[in-house]
Amino acid sequence: MLKRLLEMQAALSAEMASPKNTSDVQMLAPQEWRHMSGLVEILQPLADAREELSGDSCPTLSMVIPILHCLESHLTRCIQHKTEGIMFARNFLKALKSKFGIYKEDSDYLL
Repeated sequence: MLKRLLEMQAALSAEMASPKNTSDVQMLAPQEWRHMSGLVEILQPLADAREELSGDSCPTLSMVIPILHCLESHLTRCIQHKTEGIMFARNFLKALKSKFGIYKEDSDYLL
């Protein structure tokens, strides 16, 4: 939804600036657009992972573990490059590690 809103930013701005527009809806500030763009950048790999895993009737660890590793790498890279939405990325990474951290420690998963 956010990605689509960003794609429509120019059209929305033009419509909101139109003299015909009589609505009380305020346009987003440039900082809000940048923040939204950062969130989309952070969340896109999660959407891709969800699509990949939901497309298979029975996802296995051989699919899940690489995806978890890629998500963790992506979030770490976003944090290091100070991507807009860095606090969200930090919290997301923390939640990912607390929820799925066992895959790096348990010898059964490491096979």
